[in-house]
Amino acid sequence: MEVLVNNISFAYGKKKVITEASFQARPGDVIAVIGENGSGKTTLIKLLAGFLFPASGNIVMDADASSESPRMAGIIETPRLWSDMTGRENLQYYLEKQYDKKSVENALAAWGLSEYADAPLKKYSLGMKQKLSLLLAFESNAELLLFDEPTNSLDIQSISVFYEQVQAAAARGKIVILVTHIMYELEKNCTCIYEIKDCRLQQRLSLGVRSEIYEIAFASEQFAKSAAAKLDEKEVRGQVRNKLLVSTEQHSISEMIRQTAEYNIVSVKLLSDIASPGMEKTK
Repeated sequence: MEVLVNNISFAYGKKKVITEASFQARPGDVIAVIGENGSGKTTLIKLLAGFLFPASGNIVMDADASSESPRMAGIIETPRLWSDMTGRENLQYYLEKQYDKKSVENALAAWGLSEYADAPLKKYSLGMKQKLSLLLAFESNAELLLFDEPTNSLDIQSISVFYEQVQAAAARGKIVILVTHIMYELEKNCTCIYEIKDCRLQQRLSLGVRSEIYEIAFASEQFAKSAAAKLDEKEVRGQVRNKLLVSTEQHSISEMIRQTAEYNIVSVKLLSDIASPGMEKTK
């Protein structure tokens, strides 16, 4: 499969969201689309999925007409699963003939879901539902995987599993397109990064090395305090309960995470280059 986006534009009424966006994706490509909240990232992924239609331009998906594989899979906004079914039953229901018992068991173990596989979805946390939905997408035979904020609600270990699965999918010739505002791990795992800014889609050759502001959430307030004490005081911008606000270059955030991993990191989010006024300086 190949995906060709030709000068597409889209607006909600008189509000322009995307103007003359173009890009091409081939088998093995991993494409990230970044941008601020409300910039049009989710709109773009919905256009690719066929949930919305461009006002001008077109999207061409050149697939093998003889293939029985579904054209696309993924997560658009929230996971769509059956709450009265177990995790395993959801996988069997959606994958149907694609369901491979050995492969699914290995995937459940990788995502840390083995012991919950036979529990009903109504007992799953949001993070567990997210992991099951990602597992479902990667286990499908779809040629195009579309993800809207796929690492939301995931812990650090699960984010690593996600990108391992992305690389495995790309190695099998799938196309992966994801939209996110969290830039952690993107430069290392994507073949191309685009940014939506002022309704325009522009390719980013690099995420750059300027200092960014990250929010690192730990399992407890005490863990956050201990982690802050371990870091350079110039890097720590503040603390609110179990969350640290830190300043570091994008390529250095992995080292900061390594230094503080013992304090049970729950999540890492890129914020902005300006500290929130609600943050108090850590002493």
